[in-house]
Amino acid sequence: SNSQQTVFSGSWMLVATWDQVKAFPGNSANTNTFQGILITNGWRSYAVFTYKCGLLEWSGGATIGFYAEGDFYMNHPLSGVNSTQIACVNGDLLWSNVVYSLNDLGPLPFLPKSSTVSYLPKVLDGASERIDTNEEGFPFGNSKQYQIYVGTNGYFSFGRPLSAHQPSPFPNAYKFLVAAFWADIDIRGDDGGEIYYQVHSRGSKSVSDELLDEVSVFVSNSQQTVFSGSWMLVATWD
Repeated sequence: SNSQQTVFSGSWMLVATWDQVKAFPGNSANTNTFQGILITNGWRSYAVFTYKCGLLEWSGGATIGFYAEGDFYMNHPLSGVNSTQIACVNGDLLWSNVVYSLNDLGPLPFLPKSSTVSYLPKVLDGASERIDTNEEGFPFGNSKQYQIYVGTNGYFSFGRPLSAHQPSPFPNAYKFLVAAFWADIDIRGDDGGEIYYQVHSRGSKSVSDELLDEVSVFVSNSQQTVFSGSWMLVATWD
């Protein structure tokens, strides 16, 4: 997590160690010791290579990096260079590591629909029931909000339900509003679609923690920061 500036909790890991190995044909006294780790949480995967200064005694122009398919690959700057410098890049620290993210997930897909979602009434300009945040609240602007409503017309409103159906660029008369797709939406009738939502709170259910981690990793990567969410409201206009 620290090296990638993200939030990551692995669920499976493979550790391989090459201990005092020699270059072909094996008649040299020089040996190398290094380690490779593959780790994943089922959604994101990483490779971690570990070297120690003094334990790489030969190079032979070794390749260091990865290749999946297409243009998704990476070569270390010292890959193909006849040098053991990669083991000593941290100088007096002795140990050095190379970390690669091994999958390019692209945009965040729709989160799965569970059996415990709540549905909005199939009416014009409606809203959900009041949704209370956790005790930490939801920071928005210079304040914290503790009550959220999902609006039929494609937005989240804070503090009170809204029936606004005419979209308007911000800023406008409606403060504390987050619009995913604010428009005049009609979900009446059997073929009008549906709107549903679910709250996820860390520690409440295992699936909530998994989804919170998934979105936290996406936010961390897209915003170039370290973020771990503790509460999440997911609304779907379907």
